[in-house]
Amino acid sequence: MNKIPKLRQTELQEFSRQTLFSPEEVEMLYKRFYEISKSEVDDGVIDYSEFCLGLKLPLSPMISDRAFRLFDANGDRVINFREFLLGLSTFITKNTETPRTSQEINKSIMATKYRDQIEASFRMYNVKEEGKIYVDDIKALLTSAVSQITSFGLSQEQISQIVESLIKTEMCMEDEHGKYIDKDSYRKMIINDNRIVKWLGIDMERVVHSYRFVNVKKSRSRCLPL
Repeated sequence: MNKIPKLRQTELQEFSRQTLFSPEEVEMLYKRFYEISKSEVDDGVIDYSEFCLGLKLPLSPMISDRAFRLFDANGDRVINFREFLLGLSTFITKNTETPRTSQEINKSIMATKYRDQIEASFRMYNVKEEGKIYVDDIKALLTSAVSQITSFGLSQEQISQIVESLIKTEMCMEDEHGKYIDKDSYRKMIINDNRIVKWLGIDMERVVHSYRFVNVKKSRSRCLPL
């Protein structure tokens, strides 16, 4: 395998400051990004099919498309390293395996992360892109998401019951597409119970902790867009 271009120390520190990742994790994720970005075309960015391959997501289900849109912050249909890192940072669950301890994590970053989780998950569930989240869309997206995580073992009926229990009657409004909640109601719901954020279906931990499962083609090493 060709030598992977290195990030400068200032870049490692800056990315670490913006996320919950240590400089060592940022460097490892840069290598992970490099592998995924050249798995089909060596162009320094991750397209949709490479994204699904790298995160072990099928090409067709709803969760794959919504997750890609979430990472692709500028909407150009490819993911650069900054988008990749920030997308992971939004949903990753830090645990005892990571180099940072909870005392070292800046509280303002944690607060920002929580707000970003609510904002990002709202965008994922806002399938019709009307500023509303329809109950049926939540159920469909969660069904697609949970189906990718075999350890959950939840049926479609169980998912439906959980969603119904989380969304209180007084939160709901209705139009020609069915029952929905607005952003304010969604925020209140997540503050009370954030399970439907945790179940968005991408097992981020496997991306962070296993960076050698993509078969890449041999190609010339190059610097990647950040």
